[in-house]
This record gives sequence, C-alpha cells and structure tokens, in this order.
Amino acid sequence: MPLALLEACAGDKDVMAVNVPLTPQYLKISRNCLGCEFSGKLRTDYFHAKAQELTCLLLAVVTGEGAPKEKVYNKLDATERVKRIERLMDENIAQPFTLEDVAERLSVNPRTVMRDFKAIHGVAFGAYYRELRLREASHLILETNIPMADIAFAVGFQQASSFTSAFRSRFGEAPSDCRRKRKPAGQ
Repeated sequence: MPLALLEACAGDKDVMAVNVPLTPQYLKISRNCLGCEFSGKLRTDYFHAKAQELTCLLLAVVTGEGAPKEKVYNKLDATERVKRIERLMDENIAQPFTLEDVAERLSVNPRTVMRDFKAIHGVAFGAYYRELRLREASHLILETNIPMADIAFAVGFQQASSFTSAFRSRFGEAPSDCRRKRKPAGQ
C-alpha cells in the first residue's frame, strides 16, 4: 500500500493492509486500464468496472473465499520455469498454448520463455511443443486404432491435412503409412 495512503488511513480500524501476490489477472486488469482507448463517460464507466473487478479479486483473497487462480512464477529460475512449461505442455497437448499464453501464466515476458527454452533444450519453444505433439501422435498411431482425424485433434491440430503435413515433415512418411508398417499384436 502506498505510504501516503497508509498515513491517511492510520488509526482507522476499518482499514487493513494486506500483502497480496501480483498475479497475471491483476496485471491484465492494469494493462487493460493503461491501454483504454475510450473517452468521456464511457472511459469513466470502464474504469469503474475494472476497479470493481479488481476489488472483487482482492476481497476474495482477503476474506479467504478465494485465492488467486494462478501463482506468480516470475521468481523462478530458468530451469524451474521450463519444468513448469513442460508440465503445461504435457497437460495441454489437445489444446496447445501459445508462447504469449505461457508467458502470461508465468508472469514473465514472452522473450524470457523463448530464451529459457533455447538455453535448456537448444530449440525454440514452438519447435519443442510441436515435437512433443508429434511424438504423442506417433505413439497413438502405432499403439492404437484411433482414426487419424481423431489423433490429429487429440494432439492439437484442427485440420487433418495440417497434421499429415507436419507428421510427414518430421517422420518422412504419412501417418497412414506409419500405421500400415506397424507390427501386428503378438509378434
């Protein structure tokens, strides 16, 4: 709480100072306010709505009725951040995160995510995520009879043609050719 505000509230037993972690939700509200392009009454109403949103989030934390949905991870070192990102990737293969989504969840700049990933794995974030998804697809092709379109969707491709193209580029053959070459069960 700013010093001037603390001094103004000194002795007021209805005022309580609480340390609340700065989460991506709070940062997003702040960025929305800073980037507000409205003017006049609409701008005033917009700021009131954002103030109410922020107040509700803070009250939920202070009263114990809710906690921030996401923790702040910007204090983590590169290795810990990348481990957290890898878990997010594994948990969200069907609906992949963008670099910006991951950065926001970790309260870091997208460039930090790119730099950390390159330093730890030697490849870019997107390339690593694509490889993870294609390896999972390969496993599903070889170990199941799930239709190709369903496998494509299960590993985050919205179009079967995009999946086939990515798979062929990575493994040198179409997914259907890969499945035809697999060994029958029991051999």
